[in-house]
Amino acid sequence: MGFIKLISLIVLSISMIACGGGGSSGSDRGSDRDTDNSVETPDTDPQPDSPVVVSNFAFFPVVRGATWYYSNGDEVTFGANKLVAGETIAPLVHSSPGWAAEEYLFSDEGRLYFAGLFLNALDLTALGLGEVSGEVAFSLPWRIYTPATDSGSGGILPVVRGAVLTTVPQSQEIGLDLTLRSSVSDKEAVYVPQFGDVPSVRLDLELGILLVGSIHTSIWVSPGLGIVARQNGDNVPENTNPVFTLDHVTGLQAPVIFIFNQGDGLAQTPKQLIWDGSLITDNQWQVSIDYATEESDWLNVEFDSSGTWRASLVGGELPEGLHAATVALTQGNETRELVISVLVQ
Repeated sequence: MGFIKLISLIVLSISMIACGGGGSSGSDRGSDRDTDNSVETPDTDPQPDSPVVVSNFAFFPVVRGATWYYSNGDEVTFGANKLVAGETIAPLVHSSPGWAAEEYLFSDEGRLYFAGLFLNALDLTALGLGEVSGEVAFSLPWRIYTPATDSGSGGILPVVRGAVLTTVPQSQEIGLDLTLRSSVSDKEAVYVPQFGDVPSVRLDLELGILLVGSIHTSIWVSPGLGIVARQNGDNVPENTNPVFTLDHVTGLQAPVIFIFNQGDGLAQTPKQLIWDGSLITDNQWQVSIDYATEESDWLNVEFDSSGTWRASLVGGELPEGLHAATVALTQGNETRELVISVLVQ
């Protein structure tokens, strides 16, 4: 069932409650982030021309000025900040909103959250309102992925969230009670023409309301690149909805990628670190490594006899799955961060 149809069913099943105006991970707070109305006022200044890194969370980098280009023609950027679910969020803005015009995803440097979305073609003719735009904002953020534990949220008992659908420009508010579930599916290589095969984890997301219906959507997220593929629609074997994949991205540093079969990790040739398209040849950088996934102590970064910085896999063989780390090169007040992405098949 499409999202617009689902919302229409929700609208027919509930009453309008109001009208008018209107890194490293810390302890896992799960999906119960407190709403804090004291957070800073959203910044609505125009985006700068050059990329500005807002968040370096490996699985969902937030870089203003970056643009993601997908195979269905969609171009995605980060918009001006909004205050949603008590969080200041830079929304993902779509040029071709097959799923939504905007999505409110963010991270706390250890987990990926979803806080709502904006639909620009919502059919409320059943209420005599015609076709309107509308924003669905959750009362609390929904944690959809924790890389350190490789887990979603929901399980047998789904996350329950209140939400408000606000129509635009009427500003009518409609209360929703949603059940939310996210699960980790496959770890697989996704082909991106700009980079070749890139490691990714597929997250299956379900949004529903009891006795009304639910929708499913899947996103593939890749360390250093963010969302590299999407599929909108029910996740069932007979599903024929196409998977849209990333074609290329501008404004991001390319991740360092290793893909190999289990048992071949220690035979992998070291990879050179590249910044803005050039090899890093200055040997004065100080190195630190932040592991984004469960395994640690598998990466070595050094300035070697090649006269460049290179990353190599060390220690024991990595288990099957997806592994990621962020390498920070620091010199004085300057820091360069690069993501190392590993898929063991």
